[in-house]
Amino acid sequence: MLTSRGSAGGGSRGGRPGNGGSWTDGDAAEVPRERQRLHRRRRQLAVQHADRERRGPPPPGGLRQRRAAVPGRAGAGATDIDAVYVSHLHSDHIGGLEWLGFSTFFNPAAGRPRMFVEQNRVSRLWASSLSGSMSRSGMAKLEDYFDVEPVPADGGFEWEGQRFELTGMLHAMDGPVPLISFGLRFATGRGCFLITSDTRFEPERYGALYEWADTIFHDCETTYRTDGVPAPSGIHAHYEELKTLPAALRAKLWLYHYQPGWRPDAETDGFRGFVAKGQCFEL
Repeated sequence: MLTSRGSAGGGSRGGRPGNGGSWTDGDAAEVPRERQRLHRRRRQLAVQHADRERRGPPPPGGLRQRRAAVPGRAGAGATDIDAVYVSHLHSDHIGGLEWLGFSTFFNPAAGRPRMFVEQNRVSRLWASSLSGSMSRSGMAKLEDYFDVEPVPADGGFEWEGQRFELTGMLHAMDGPVPLISFGLRFATGRGCFLITSDTRFEPERYGALYEWADTIFHDCETTYRTDGVPAPSGIHAHYEELKTLPAALRAKLWLYHYQPGWRPDAETDGFRGFVAKGQCFEL
């Protein structure tokens, strides 16, 4: 979610990388061997784990599937949020929209928050996710709660004077159909930034984006078996996969969307660190 408390940094450095590296719906033909690739990668990680010395105790309790981000825990109320960006339609990314929509709709002092969402997801966001609880027996629609601003998949939007470009990232495969999550890239006077949203580990595909960005906020899961062996899901970049990136690239990465509980030592492994709840960044 986006909150307005002063304008975002202006200016631009280095232009934009274009859509090179972004995943588009036309890339579906490239995935006939996805299941084999995932199994092969899991075996590789298990071998890597067996060959290296254990740096610390395994995380207790086995696989961690619950995510750390919870709406409202950063101390912000509904009226503090003037805009929201929807990267994709999984519930851990849109679950707070009912709360936000109702909280502002029934507050006469609150305005409708702006909503930026890829244009092909707008109707499904309402019909498949929000209408069941928010349609009020058919009397209401999405636009009653939000100022909806559909964004083309290869386009962008402006908020607080800052331009943001959508960046398609491969999140998962629904059979032969790629599930795309739209990250954001933007340039300010402080540098070039990439927020991946949810994405698998695809360094060959996103090399141009990684090179362009000075700072990357990267999806990272930290799932391990109780014996400490990595257990990648195949739908999020795993910490052990990200560790295989070159040192210069790891030094750009802030890791987020990780599971609660035990975590590896990201700084020792060359990353900038794990993003902490409530942490602020000057961008």
